[in-house]
Amino acid sequence: MSEFYEDKDIIIQLAQVIKGAEEPILALPLIKQAPPELLDVADFLYMSAMIYDDAGYGFREVADMHFKKAISLGPEHLAYRLAYADFLFRSERYKEGFTLYHTSLSFEGVPVPEWDEKEMPDADIVVYIDDRKYGGYGDIIQFSRFLPILAEKCRKVTLLTKCELVPLFRKSFKTIDVQQNGSSICAHYAVSLFKLFSILWNPPIETVPTAPYLFFELGRDSSGSGPLKVGVVWTGQSYIASNGVYNPDKRHMTIFDMVPLLGVEGAKFISLQKGDGGVDGRVLKALSINTEMISACEDFFDTAMVIQELDLIITIDSAVAHLAGAIGKPVWILLPFACCWRWLQERSDSPWYPSARLYRQKYPWGWREVIQSVKEDLESFILTSK
Repeated sequence: MSEFYEDKDIIIQLAQVIKGAEEPILALPLIKQAPPELLDVADFLYMSAMIYDDAGYGFREVADMHFKKAISLGPEHLAYRLAYADFLFRSERYKEGFTLYHTSLSFEGVPVPEWDEKEMPDADIVVYIDDRKYGGYGDIIQFSRFLPILAEKCRKVTLLTKCELVPLFRKSFKTIDVQQNGSSICAHYAVSLFKLFSILWNPPIETVPTAPYLFFELGRDSSGSGPLKVGVVWTGQSYIASNGVYNPDKRHMTIFDMVPLLGVEGAKFISLQKGDGGVDGRVLKALSINTEMISACEDFFDTAMVIQELDLIITIDSAVAHLAGAIGKPVWILLPFACCWRWLQERSDSPWYPSARLYRQKYPWGWREVIQSVKEDLESFILTSK
């Protein structure tokens, strides 16, 4: 065994595999017993810092030290800096995180000068999505709450965003010119949506502009009549990392993890999961889960209209979670052991979305206990709703 721990490359590769499998507890003995000379190897420090971070509160101090040393040894590695910024956000050290994040990513992609933040200009500003980080649908929905604030202070605000979000934002933000990515623009300054968040918000977290903030003319609202109508989302896409390691997204579960919940009496379940083919589709059909409503949706406005017809949303950390919270629909969000910084730590509520309730894994991949807790709460919710 001692010979194994003398092979530094094997240790780093194995740590990468275990980290990719989202098993930080299993990786701790490996990195703790690694040869001391690995503490001078940037890749090892970076990997060990992320493992310590994922392992929880008791390892935050050593994670902080390892991140800092990894960056000092490998300042050219963008991944080190962005991962440390996420660590700082998770530690609620927001100002430090914003500074590191914005000094790490150069301004690019928009042919107008970057807004320098010195003062709120009486000018036209274009807000764009930086796909290098925080460019997912959920990120955009979450941080879009700052757009109306900017629109009150500037002459004109244009948002460049993904086509699937354009109808939703056009109907919600009447004072903002919402355009699809790639559209021609005319503006004096540009700022990314995430940087706009860092400019317009001052910590603590309780001071973020609260939801609901997406408003539009509602269609038919049939929530509250008949059986409790519950929308569900359980999975998304996994990916192959650049090092060839398969990374199952820790936010996601399988349809079989959720099956015990889908049998609760007194509830009618509606899938809000796009692309329910294969095994998942056959399971949904066997359980008589409605898939037609989401299949007819072409964009997020369509999805919002479906959500409006439901009584409750139960979802993993997903764009649907943000959408439901942003329109004020009750939403129960199921979180992995090492969740994103935006959900904070050990809380069952969210300052971002007052209508949200958070359910957390007690250990990696521990969905069984989460689903059991949600099942019991749903049964109680149905009883009190009658």
